[in-house]
Amino acid sequence: MSDELRNLYVQFVNHSEEERVALARDAAGAVFSFLATTSLSKEEQLDFFVKCVALFVSADRLCSESEYKLFKAIFDDVDFTYEEFFNLTNGGADPNFVEALDELIDSMPAEAKTALCVLGLTFLASDDNLTPDEPRLFEKIIG
Repeated sequence: MSDELRNLYVQFVNHSEEERVALARDAAGAVFSFLATTSLSKEEQLDFFVKCVALFVSADRLCSESEYKLFKAIFDDVDFTYEEFFNLTNGGADPNFVEALDELIDSMPAEAKTALCVLGLTFLASDDNLTPDEPRLFEKIIG
């Protein structure tokens, strides 16, 4: 992992839960703003976003209670139980989605890529543990 990414991760770990929620909400808004410029329907945009969250949550192959709480805080109007969230994110990343994300990332402006990384970092930092697989995901996005 690059020193820059490690330093960024440490900053996110040191944020309070409230700061992470605020950052994640802002990032989610920016990601949705970008998605609104695509040809995706509202339903497809939400599906895409949820698959991004699943990708971030499953990067360490664990679904933690803190990740669930962060998701609920971002979408306070979505009524997922922990079990539903676990089932949604526990399957890991759909290879077809990862391929579609790779293509979409290539077309994203820097601001949207940054927002996607911030969103992911808030999920990775929410459990205060960084596994070796997690940084690879960001190196690919930042790439």
